[in-house]
Amino acid sequence: MVIRLNKSGILWALFFVLVFAFISCNSNSDKIDKKPEQNIDGILEISFGSRDSVTQNRVVGFYKTPQSSEPDYTVKMSAFDYNSGFDSLLSQTQTPAWLAPLEFMPTPGRVYFRCLKQKGSWYQVLTNDTVNIAYWIRKDSNIELISWLQYFQGGDYIDLGSEIRTEPRNDAPVMKRDSSCFKFETDSLVGDWIRVSTSGYCGLIGDSAEIIIEKGWSKWRKGNVILVGRGFNE
Repeated sequence: MVIRLNKSGILWALFFVLVFAFISCNSNSDKIDKKPEQNIDGILEISFGSRDSVTQNRVVGFYKTPQSSEPDYTVKMSAFDYNSGFDSLLSQTQTPAWLAPLEFMPTPGRVYFRCLKQKGSWYQVLTNDTVNIAYWIRKDSNIELISWLQYFQGGDYIDLGSEIRTEPRNDAPVMKRDSSCFKFETDSLVGDWIRVSTSGYCGLIGDSAEIIIEKGWSKWRKGNVILVGRGFNE
């Protein structure tokens, strides 16, 4: 059977096709926009290059919400003077007050922010820890979410801001430390506790450890304050 449509019928058919397409698009858009937020306890690592090779004009947008059509701020990371630090990376003449990363590493070209939430391909990060300013960043190929353990293990060693105990408990016995070597390494985290051992770097560059800690536990976080730093051997 052949159905013949007159001009009016063809127009009505096109109209219904367009309406159906519009409804489908909106439905898919709603599914994307309504993805639930998830709390994240990790680090957002943004790559922009290295000491010898900096990605030219790398722009990162900072948004108030994932639904924002335009970023509140954009940061252009361009060629920089290695000795000038983070300020020279930015299109601004100096780092704005809202922007204070957890860590900036000219080599190998990384900026680290504390990550709070994820919503689809969006991440909410603390852009300034001291005043609790947070913005959203859209994921791309130069942005990666990593765990706190990955972050700490990414350094040559960690140094501790609190006591070392035999177990991850506040009432566990305190272990004696060697003040001549402050370098430690880690292999696990349990809640706010980090398991540490004396780093193999002790003794290699002038430090020596008379007291070797094979396994101990230290607080790496108290509330929102990070008690552990990571270091790099030059």
